[in-house]
Amino acid sequence: MPNHGAAHNGNKTSYAIASYNNLDSSTIRAILENVEQKRVYSYIRFSSALQEQGDSVRRQLELRDKVLKEHRNWVLDETPLEDYGISAYLGKNIENGALGVFIKLCEAGKIPRGSVLIVEQWDRLSRLPALDAIAVFSRISNCGVDICTAADGKVHSRESMQKTGNLLESVLKMQLANEESQKKADRIRESQQKNRASGKPIPGRCPAWIKLKDGKFEFIPERAEIVRQIFQMTADGVGMRQICDKFNKAKLECWGPGTRKGKAWWPCVISSILHSEAVIGRFLPFMTELHQVDSKNERGEVIVVPKWVRVPYGTVRENYFPPAIDMALWQKVQTGLDGSKKISKTNQQAAGRVGAGLVQNLFTGICFDGLHPDCTMQIINKNLQSDYNRREPDSKPVRWNIVDLEDLVLKYLIEFDFSSLAEPKPASVEQLALAEARSKHQSVAKQSER
Repeated sequence: MPNHGAAHNGNKTSYAIASYNNLDSSTIRAILENVEQKRVYSYIRFSSALQEQGDSVRRQLELRDKVLKEHRNWVLDETPLEDYGISAYLGKNIENGALGVFIKLCEAGKIPRGSVLIVEQWDRLSRLPALDAIAVFSRISNCGVDICTAADGKVHSRESMQKTGNLLESVLKMQLANEESQKKADRIRESQQKNRASGKPIPGRCPAWIKLKDGKFEFIPERAEIVRQIFQMTADGVGMRQICDKFNKAKLECWGPGTRKGKAWWPCVISSILHSEAVIGRFLPFMTELHQVDSKNERGEVIVVPKWVRVPYGTVRENYFPPAIDMALWQKVQTGLDGSKKISKTNQQAAGRVGAGLVQNLFTGICFDGLHPDCTMQIINKNLQSDYNRREPDSKPVRWNIVDLEDLVLKYLIEFDFSSLAEPKPASVEQLALAEARSKHQSVAKQSER
């Protein structure tokens, strides 16, 4: 066995011991130098589902493992730091992703100083403009955590950034990552504009009840039927909550806008469908623009952050989608929704059904004094009584408790068959034409406002 004291005589002795024990040089060097182990965290990110199907994750993991082999004193922490399908262009991975959680843990002192965060390249960490990306790096490095870019094997720290060459190289790569994302966004926008100008169907822009097949739009039958039910029930005076209760009780899958597959129906989903002009075949193109908007940071300070905002673009296209309902039903529902909005502006407790508000007197406008037809009925001290008593003070007032009276009437009405009062009549040609004209007029008015 060689003398252990000779191990410090130089690199030749180190390599001799490595060869003798079949250990690689980096491992024996770590042992000889008595280097403390460093805790390492691996951050994996990609932006789209297409990247998930490719080899993005595999490549990032292979580069990480290569770096770990070169640094034998680095110990990988098994805590998953993964942002799958989250873009770094606007810092979503910092606002709502795993990277943001990691940074907060660093700032809270939960991540040991001297730790290392491994990323494939700078663009995995951030695709923000260079100045904003440097701020992200500073938040991490200020907590004593270094960043290793696995693609080139470099370790970046506050100390390394003191060198002009390292700083300029990192800033340049950060800015190039941002410009690359900007170019991609511009190409996508140009492609969408060409599709709109050509009049061809735009892939991925279908309502939830329509699919694009062989270049043509067609209904998803069971979903289109639900759309018709929603409009018909709303026109019949059924509230949004009642519709949700019925659908949830029947265990119908919710596929509405902004929902995840299999989730329950909510009034907001019903509302988005009721307001969608796609049900009558209209399509209003939108485009995304990068706006600077006010936001608040964790300390409550107002800061300006970039945000993609959807704005109308171009003109409304009629008969773009196959209509799920006729124009008369659409106009009837929209008229009711407009009435509901007017009530809501004056009464914050308006109900979810069309034209509903906070009802203080169930009999307003329909109850009168049978003995004195010219006299109205009023609520005084929770009692319903005739206005005649105010005109003739000497008359004996007759009062009904409003709560008891409402209960009595409602108990009777709940058992009444309203369908027997009148048979629904199909809309005439003139009514359909009028409804279509009104709808087009509203569409033009909305476009003019925009």
